[in-house]
Amino acid sequence: MPETMNHTAAASTRSFAAAGAASTSELIQEIRAQLGPTSARRVGMVHATLLHTLIEMEEDFADVNAIYRALLANGNAMVMSKLYRALKVLEEARAIERHWAPHDGRPRSVYCVAGRARHAGHDHDAGVCRFCGVPLHG
Repeated sequence: MPETMNHTAAASTRSFAAAGAASTSELIQEIRAQLGPTSARRVGMVHATLLHTLIEMEEDFADVNAIYRALLANGNAMVMSKLYRALKVLEEARAIERHWAPHDGRPRSVYCVAGRARHAGHDHDAGVCRFCGVPLHG
């Protein structure tokens, strides 16, 4: 059973990493599917817009402020509390990955589209995050 779950997660990671050409409704359906039938999370335009923005960003890893500025630049104003909630839903759906990066002497969350982190040398399969050096606990 765990092999099937890992295979499914790997397939969803590939689909989200290549989802730049997907329509908004397709993205919403994929996020809902990844959350599963028992999830009470509501998924809508906010999540699809945020995921499209993350896919289009040039940076592999972006903090919340950079994501907020990218949303504003695309004409999609969003309050920070809504942005944090939407990021959490996308993280639960494994559409994005959250990592830690040092910033001014303390760790800061950075986000990337699932599947993009491995290409940037940030692979959690090694037991230690190569991006931030934090030991991973399973």
